[in-house]
Amino acid sequence: MGRMSLMLLLLSQIGWAADVRVLVSIAPLHSLVSSLTVGIMQPELLLSAATTPHHFQLKPSQRRQIAQADLIIWVGSGLETPLVRTLENVNVPSLSLDQYGSGLSLLPYRSDALDQHGDDEDPDAHDDADIDPHFWLNPNNAIAFVDAISPHLLTLFPTSETLLMANRQTLVTQLIADHRRWQTQLAPFHNQNIMSAHDGFQYFETEYGLHHAGAIQLNTEVSISVKRAAQLRQLLASAAVDCVFSEPQINTKQVLNLLDGMSVGLALLDPMGLTLEPGPSLYPAMMQANVDAVASCLQ
Repeated sequence: MGRMSLMLLLLSQIGWAADVRVLVSIAPLHSLVSSLTVGIMQPELLLSAATTPHHFQLKPSQRRQIAQADLIIWVGSGLETPLVRTLENVNVPSLSLDQYGSGLSLLPYRSDALDQHGDDEDPDAHDDADIDPHFWLNPNNAIAFVDAISPHLLTLFPTSETLLMANRQTLVTQLIADHRRWQTQLAPFHNQNIMSAHDGFQYFETEYGLHHAGAIQLNTEVSISVKRAAQLRQLLASAAVDCVFSEPQINTKQVLNLLDGMSVGLALLDPMGLTLEPGPSLYPAMMQANVDAVASCLQ
């Protein structure tokens, strides 16, 4: 009878946990949350990795996801800007950069390397936030994020404390080991000059000692003007840029046109894990792919 009662209790807890809905905005954060909740529940992903988080329209199904969630985890107004008004109009608890605490090392947006927006850029692109929101591209910030959200998840799943804390320890241990391996892999390329399609990799570059010569676009929705293209080609030559990095979410045609006739390497960096299956393995696989892309292009 005692064994049967215990089984019924465990089944009731599993059923209760399955009814709790945690919604995460983007795939890298969803991956980290999924690692924390292995064996407890599966968080939902709001935006696919193919969706540009700066510009999107919510589908009716996504609005239902938001309305039915018990907790929403997102970056904030500096990234998923279209979510701001929606979250203001729903009575759902949410966590963003403001709640992730002092453990994160946050960086301000960098100014344009050409010291001007140019006539092809959006002068208000970053006015709504001074902080660069792409914090997860530094593994130390990923660990701080995990530590910040763990107490909130524990509140939702109080009977799963032992498993949640064990998952946290496994995840943090993995991230520390991965980070050390990535540091070693990228150590030979410290201070080499790179350029990106848009300035979304500051945390990655800063943590791994890469020198950012500039970004091709501040607003990826607007084409590069002839004037800016000429300025960029001059910058590529004068800064002795070793590699230019585009992104799978960005049309690389403009980048290829810019590099035409120049002996500069081109590779892809992916801040969202576009080609990867959402879930616990996405974050480490995404970061490893980015490290490998940098090492291959710069060697």
